[in-house]
Amino acid sequence: LPSTKEILHRIGGLEALLKQLVSAKNEIDQVQCELDKTSSEFDSKTRDIEENFTTSVSRVTASVEQLEMNSNQQSSLLEDVIFKQNDLETKQKNLDCTLTTTIL
Repeated sequence: LPSTKEILHRIGGLEALLKQLVSAKNEIDQVQCELDKTSSEFDSKTRDIEENFTTSVSRVTASVEQLEMNSNQQSSLLEDVIFKQNDLETKQKNLDCTLTTTIL
């Protein structure tokens, strides 16, 4: 059987070990708290980035749609101009023929 002195020595060693364990547990809790805070900040920034990205995509999509609409309007106007130009050329030819016939 161990002596009282040995038992007290072992108890002292166990107490020191217990203090180390409590200290390590406190450090782990502190690191976990910092990790939770960092994770929360990361999640918040990720949400902000996703929202900004979604807003940017929506704006670009709206701009592209507006450009397509403008392009379609320009094409339609150009077709109208070409049609009217052809019509004017036809009328000019008819007028030239009429004038030539009248003069002759």
